[in-house]
Amino acid sequence: MKTTLLMMFWAVLLVTAPIFATQAQEMEGSEVSQENNGSFFLGDTISGITAVPELVRDSSDASPLSFIQSPLAWAYVLVMYILAFAFGFFYRWLLKTFAKGSVRGVSSNIGKYDRAIRYAFWLGLLVWAITTSWSPWLLFFSGFALFEALFSWCGLYAALGRNTCPS
Repeated sequence: MKTTLLMMFWAVLLVTAPIFATQAQEMEGSEVSQENNGSFFLGDTISGITAVPELVRDSSDASPLSFIQSPLAWAYVLVMYILAFAFGFFYRWLLKTFAKGSVRGVSSNIGKYDRAIRYAFWLGLLVWAITTSWSPWLLFFSGFALFEALFSWCGLYAALGRNTCPS
């Protein structure tokens, strides 16, 4: 299961990185280079992800909110959420592996009230990111808040040994 999720994550990342990089180069007016024969590396992926907020800021004809109608926007949100969920699964696995005998190893550690707060935090960060700058950090933390709410698991609570689930 973990291997399949990891493979899906890398497949989506490798497929979308060229799209981000190519569209960024086309929108900047520079010519798209094919000198690397279609192989994209981590630097190209990071360049593609960080180019999206710059493209939104530089476009003079539309507001950041109108960018949501673009397929690039949905792919961008998807990639950032996949990164957030991958980080959440990795962090969860790390704590469960190295803290087996403690409260840190439990499968859920937040109650309904905390989940509701995380859903509100997720929605607030998502709306803030979409209406302002399309910041990758805002989208990443929005995705991580969604991860915590969906799985009833908080990384900070787990690291501190806190549990708000009803017994």
